[in-house]
Amino acid sequence: NLYWADTGTNRIEVARLDGQYRQVLVWKDLDNPRSLALDPTKGYMYWTEWGGKPRIVQAYMDGTNSITLVDKVGRANDLTIDYVDQRLYWTDLDTSMIESSNMLGQEREIIADDLPHPFGLTQYSDYIYWTD
Repeated sequence: NLYWADTGTNRIEVARLDGQYRQVLVWKDLDNPRSLALDPTKGYMYWTEWGGKPRIVQAYMDGTNSITLVDKVGRANDLTIDYVDQRLYWTDLDTSMIESSNMLGQEREIIADDLPHPFGLTQYSDYIYWTD
């Protein structure tokens, strides 16, 4: 399946790779979703929101049981998962930082700060790669 966050319609959707069976998963209480990361082995998805109350959210991959994990963020633009160490990483355009937390939004750490314009990121092995 292909999952995506649509900022224009304030929705998180899913469809088969051939485009069939398209379904809106999240639309209520969604405010300018930006990035989406999936943990299919645990059955969770995570996303960032830029709206009036920016946050990082977790829900089941069917869109149910959403909870706010991190609510003290600026504009968390991109989000990725370290599946081995079970950590979330995100870029924040307002704070010019890359931050991390455990999968419950706790044990928050600043990974890099004073970055020109942290935008996208990914994690592989012991490394984090980002664009600015």
